[in-house]
Amino acid sequence: MTVATLLTEAGIQSEASAVSFYAHSGNYSLNFSLFLLIKLFFLKEKFGSSLTLTEALDSRVFVAYRLQGAELPKDNGGPLRLIVPFYFGYKWVKWLKRIHVTKEKELGHLEKEWGDNILVPAKYLEKYAQMEIDLSPPSV
Repeated sequence: MTVATLLTEAGIQSEASAVSFYAHSGNYSLNFSLFLLIKLFFLKEKFGSSLTLTEALDSRVFVAYRLQGAELPKDNGGPLRLIVPFYFGYKWVKWLKRIHVTKEKELGHLEKEWGDNILVPAKYLEKYAQMEIDLSPPSV
């Protein structure tokens, strides 16, 4: 489901300019380095990321909950994972727990260390533009 659909259905306050996404704490996968896992554990920080409201409303930004017709596996970020194809993977929040609409961007832990908004080079975006992604909710 697109983030735009979620935000529209929830209602957005007029002063909103950013959207923050937070993961469950303690559910980090082995994709993270051991150093980063230890650092996150001791700092008690939750992984998160944020987008401008304009970026979050882009039709390519969505919350994934299925993969190849099955529930999204925990190793792939399930049950919910943020997908932002025009940014690198650190913006793709796994184990999504909360979406918070804010007046200002709130930088996540990795964004504070590495910088915010590292765009994917245009040559890779062409690949994503050709992908067909089903964003319709599952039938119940």
